Amino acid sequence: MIKILVVDDDTIVRTFLMKLIINKFGYDVVQASNGVEALKVLEHDDPDIIFLDISMPVMNGIEFLSTIRRNIKYKNLPVIAITAHSDKTTVKQLVDIGIQEFILKPLSYNQTYSRLREILAEQKQTIQDFRSSRGKDTEEQLVKDTLLLNECDKYFAQYLKSLIGHRFDVIISRSTAECLDLYVKHEPTYFINSLDCDPKNNSFLVEKLTDLDIEESLKIFGLTYKSDESKPEGYPHIINKSYFRETMFEELSSVLFTNDKLSVSRTELLNKYFNNEFLSSIKRIINGYCGTGVKFTSETKDVNLGLNANKSLSTKSGELSISLKLQSEEKLSSSIFGIKDDESATIKLNFLLFEFIEAIRFELGKYGIKLIKSDDDFITDNDNGNNHKIVFETDSGALFCLTIIFTHK
Repeated sequence: MIKILVVDDDTIVRTFLMKLIINKFGYDVVQASNGVEALKVLEHDDPDIIFLDISMPVMNGIEFLSTIRRNIKYKNLPVIAITAHSDKTTVKQLVDIGIQEFILKPLSYNQTYSRLREILAEQKQTIQDFRSSRGKDTEEQLVKDTLLLNECDKYFAQYLKSLIGHRFDVIISRSTAECLDLYVKHEPTYFINSLDCDPKNNSFLVEKLTDLDIEESLKIFGLTYKSDESKPEGYPHIINKSYFRETMFEELSSVLFTNDKLSVSRTELLNKYFNNEFLSSIKRIINGYCGTGVKFTSETKDVNLGLNANKSLSTKSGELSISLKLQSEEKLSSSIFGIKDDESATIKLNFLLFEFIEAIRFELGKYGIKLIKSDDDFITDNDNGNNHKIVFETDSGALFCLTIIFTHK
């Protein structure tokens, strides 16, 4: 399903577009009120097209677009400008930095609906090409569990789906009867029920689902704004609702993503990422930062990897930690950075490692794995961890060894 990011500082405009897109086109919608918020959204979501207001506080549309266009990942991301400015100077400036189309303000229902229909039809191939270019395509990277979400608020349902859709095949129901019918059809392994929608039927619904769950494999969660109330009978886990994305991600991480099966899947994801996708990030970063190509090898060629930098990351709850050590030989200082003393070379090496860390945080954030900087030392005891050693050599001859260890507690 197509996912659209709407960026506008006017809450009325964002709500208007979100409702129109969901009701008329059935697409997922995420939103931000300025360019800075939009950049934070991109840390967790993969929109297929952006509708972008130009005049915004904090970071305006032109600043935001200029920023993301510097990232090769978003070089071809379709962006539609929402603006009241139609003068030639503004239009030329927007076209020069990669705006595909325009929607002029003020917005009226009929005109906006007609314009959206035209734009989305015209951009269909562009969206498909963009998906393919970033390796997303229409196939998901993980084998998903089926999750049944019973939520009468369709906007919150779509919002929650956008947060967990990377991990689950989400099926949405909006009533008790529809929920039972969808359960029989799809036999989900996870069930989330909004406790605020039909309180009288909460116990009845979970009793019926428990009766239908012959293998006793269904994992049941309650969803509510009323975090201070006691757990209703039959709901061993409660997820607190929030429209603040970071807060909701933390809640989902601490409640929904903690069972053994999801931990195993998370380990599989990390192994796949560090063995495959992360290698592309290394090539891109080295090429952009050092202006040289990279080839991967399995040997360190008996050279002195005397320069090193260490960094650690972890989830806020501490159940996952990732340690990284980047080492390089002494000639790094002259062959890559053009400097002579080891102290300066070490600073540059730390900066390079920082670039790798940001790539890891960005990519894994899309799967709900929110990593923060940690003061922990590099892990040397790997009995309970997964070890990845990546050795690569630049075209100019500098050798690097990156060791990555991640552990689940």
